[in-house]
Amino acid sequence: MAIFGYAFVLLGQWQWRNAFLHEQTPGPVISNRVQALDLLSKPESWLPRTSIGARTSATGTLLVDQGFGTAARPTTRGEHPWWVTPLRLSDGSVLAVATAVAPRSTAKQQNVIGRLQPSEDSPAIGAWTPAVAELTTPGLVDRWPFPVVRDGYLLVTQGEPGEPLPVARFTSAPSGSIGWRNIAYALQWWSFALFAVFVWWRHVTGRDTPTLAD
Repeated sequence: MAIFGYAFVLLGQWQWRNAFLHEQTPGPVISNRVQALDLLSKPESWLPRTSIGARTSATGTLLVDQGFGTAARPTTRGEHPWWVTPLRLSDGSVLAVATAVAPRSTAKQQNVIGRLQPSEDSPAIGAWTPAVAELTTPGLVDRWPFPVVRDGYLLVTQGEPGEPLPVARFTSAPSGSIGWRNIAYALQWWSFALFAVFVWWRHVTGRDTPTLAD
């Protein structure tokens, strides 16, 4: 009976994961129009789901000395480390900028164009390999000594000719739809698991054994 309970738990977990698959699935590219950053991302606020994958332009100072390399990630030329650099904006907040090569320019003001990506611990995106804390907003806050780090990061999609570019997972917002039928099935399987545990418990404690009075 305990084996049945374990199987019911696993079936419930499978249905629960299926319920959120569509929520984490990016749709096709909706628009390549470059939108203003302040319309998509606000300092000290979560990146809205509708801003995920949006194409935007950001102008600020790239703090090259604060940049760091990540583990190997998808680029237009295979798996290579990304380079993440803080971009200090005019309002004093910082936006993480991810490129496939380390920035060479140290100009005071630079304009970068790319697609907004969510923090990698966001429930909107699910698991993505490599599942590390390099590009989570809390990880960046801990790494960089800046008072305000904007949520998510900007993946640069324009570079020098011939240079590799990082590949964006999101080119539009995830659908956000949840499979409520799968959730109902998950709860049903877990209720079966609880019943199986109850029956097993009665058996091992002897509560279902007939007495002399019976």
